[in-house]
Amino acid sequence: MRNSPLVARASNASAVEPKMTQSHPPLALFARDSEDLDVLSSLLENSQLRVADCRLFNAVRTLALGLRRRVNEASVEEDSETIWRTCGLRFLNVRQVKVTGFSADDQDRCLELVALRYAAGDQTPEGSLRLIFTEGACMVVDVEALEVELRDLKPALPT
Repeated sequence: MRNSPLVARASNASAVEPKMTQSHPPLALFARDSEDLDVLSSLLENSQLRVADCRLFNAVRTLALGLRRRVNEASVEEDSETIWRTCGLRFLNVRQVKVTGFSADDQDRCLELVALRYAAGDQTPEGSLRLIFTEGACMVVDVEALEVELRDLKPALPT
């Protein structure tokens, strides 16, 4: 994930974006409020995250995650198989990250995302994002402002 297009500037992102099939066009979404985050949460439900695919870039106050998400926007009639897509989830304006229920040192561990939640702080626009995983695992991302980007990085693959 160190050289991921997810951490590239927006002007460079289109140059590295892979070609996708028309039946499952890539997503590129940005959340700046709780309603937007609910949409991302719905799209990312049951996504898989390897602990090794988490990177905190302190110099630019960014947390980048590489996930494998189920393509929920595909119609059931269109696809009889489950379709998966590699995507990046980027959190901006990060102040700190705390984890419970797993260790950052357990690089091979795979977590399944249940939901993304946001709680506003005492001073607007700061707050905390909570990534809730199965088996009681959780990641809390304290931010100065809610800015989250979801971007599909690779073509959709059936399983």
